[in-house]
Amino acid sequence: QPALFAEMRDFLVAIAREQPLVIVLDDMHWADSESFELLRFIARMLAAEPMLVLVNYRNDEVARGHPLHRLV
Repeated sequence: QPALFAEMRDFLVAIAREQPLVIVLDDMHWADSESFELLRFIARMLAAEPMLVLVNYRNDEVARGHPLHRLV
């Protein structure tokens, strides 16, 4: 998993350095725990890059035990 996350980071940085990047993640209440781990990694590692990550989810679908609840 760390190698995959590093590859994803490198890919996004390469794109963002060419031109500012917007990533839209819709219906994140359906995502799995691994996807949230990747989102957390990207948000921390790429904060200095010209990148905006928008996350959309249904608040009524995210209960206390949901992985997104912990992330938010």
